[in-house]
Amino acid sequence: MKPIYRLQNHYSIMRIKLFIIASDEDRKYFNKLKRWLKQGKCGDYQLLITSRDEQRVGMVHAPLTAEQKVKASNVIIVLIGSNTNRHPWLAYHHIAQQTNKRIYYMRIPYTISELPQRLKEVPQLAFNPNAVEKMLRDNIGEFEADTIQRQQLYLEKKNAKLNPDS
Repeated sequence: MKPIYRLQNHYSIMRIKLFIIASDEDRKYFNKLKRWLKQGKCGDYQLLITSRDEQRVGMVHAPLTAEQKVKASNVIIVLIGSNTNRHPWLAYHHIAQQTNKRIYYMRIPYTISELPQRLKEVPQLAFNPNAVEKMLRDNIGEFEADTIQRQQLYLEKKNAKLNPDS
């Protein structure tokens, strides 16, 4: 059952868009996190889960670039394993900062590699479904505001294209 959140005196379903970044070596843990989310172990939220190399997950209708996925997401989760010096997160860091996205890192169990400098100021999530559920619950208001703002910008651009003279 999908949760219903009160929004401007009517009910709507809140869809949270997660962008998960992991290195290829950490695919096993990415899949585990994705399973938790899809099985509802992280709370009853309608989730759209994407990663940098997936074309279609959930309700995505057209392939998006990784940059577009970062911009469209509500929250970014960076999985940190053993090979942090080759981590794909480094390529997306500036995009996430420019768009003020909520970013968390999740250390893969039993890894001890040093955290990349760019992630030292980012909050850590424990690698368990309860920590993810708490993060989603604590930030739902911010995610709603971000989604509403993106929808308004989209509608403004669409109206500008339809009515170029106004």
